[in-house]
Formats: sequence, C-alpha cells, structure tokens
Amino acid sequence: MNFVIEGEVFGSGASGGAVIQGNYVIGSIVLRSSSWTVRDNVVVGEGSRPGIFAWLGGSDSLIQGNTLIGGSIRTEESIQITIRNNVVYGGGLALGGRYTSQSTVELNVVIGGDISGAGPHGFDNVIRSNVIRGGGLRLTFYAAGNNLTSNFVSGSPADGIAVDGYNPSSANQIQNNTAVENVGCDINDTTQYNPDATVVNIWTENRFVTKCGTATD
Repeated sequence: MNFVIEGEVFGSGASGGAVIQGNYVIGSIVLRSSSWTVRDNVVVGEGSRPGIFAWLGGSDSLIQGNTLIGGSIRTEESIQITIRNNVVYGGGLALGGRYTSQSTVELNVVIGGDISGAGPHGFDNVIRSNVIRGGGLRLTFYAAGNNLTSNFVSGSPADGIAVDGYNPSSANQIQNNTAVENVGCDINDTTQYNPDATVVNIWTENRFVTKCGTATD
C-alpha cells in the first residue's frame, strides 16, 4: 500500500502477512492479525487512540522505520513483535495488555512520551538501545525476565527508569542504561517482594545521579 489515508487502516484475522509501507496516515494503523510488516509510514495521531496498534493478534509482526506525530505505538496481548527504528513525537511506545511477551523494542527515539512494558504477566521482552527525551522507561505489573539494556533517558517529568511489580517469577535485568536530568529519581525500583524472596531484579552498570528504592547500580 502507498496512499494518503484519513481515518484507519484496519486488519482483521484474515489479513495475516500484510505489508503496510510508505503511507501518510491521519489516524491509526491497527493490526489484528499476525505477521504484518508496518514500515516507513508517517502517522499523524487523532485523539487518544494509538497511531500504530497491534491489537489482540499482531504476533510475529514488524513495526519499523515509522514516524509518528501525536500518536503512540502500542501492542496488546501479542507476542514476538519487533518494534525498531521508529521516531515518536508527542506519544509513547507501550507493550500493553496481558501476556505481551518475547518482543523486542530497539533503536527507537521517543520525544515527549514513555516507553513502557510489559503489561500484566509480560515476560522475556527486550528493550534496548532506545533514546527517550521528556519521558521515562517503565516496567510494571507482574513483568518477569525482561531485559532493559543500553537505553538513554533524560528529562522525564517523573522517574527516569522505573521498575514496579510484585514478586517476579524470574529477574528483570536493567543494565548499561543512562538516566540523567529527570525530575524524579533517575533510577527507581519499587518492586514488592515476599520476605523470603529468592528472585530479585538485577541492576548493573547503569549511569545515573539519583537512585531510589531497591535500584542498586
């Protein structure tokens, strides 16, 4: 496809393997089928809906090289998605919904929004080598086994890198990130553990000025 589109590009369960490339979209691109490629589009958001949304079935899809203005990229209940080399102005990037897992978020630039992942029970996601300015990097809910590596975060109105949750089944690893000049803590871990917990999040070789909670290094 290669069009100027006002409204919504919507894929149903029968549209697996679609390629959406090189379009100018005012509205949203919504994936509801597996193995889509959404590449090199310009998406101007309208209202509160995501600009690119992998919704309840976008597994094994690639979202790459898109520019979003006033819209976000969001996944929900999808696995093994790659989100790479996108630029997002005035929106965020979220691995949301339940069980969003085994996905990779890398080499994106987000200005004025957060990168957040994963939703409840999300596991084994990799968030690496992203640049976030004017927002933060968030890991919440019962997320486990996720890897946050080599990201740069600055100018967040809250914490820079913030990890929250309850008794992860496997450790989240937060390593080699840089978080500076954030209004809250540069790094913060408020995960709640049982007194006899044997699995805790691992913080190593991060660069920061202020740290809070159980964030260590």
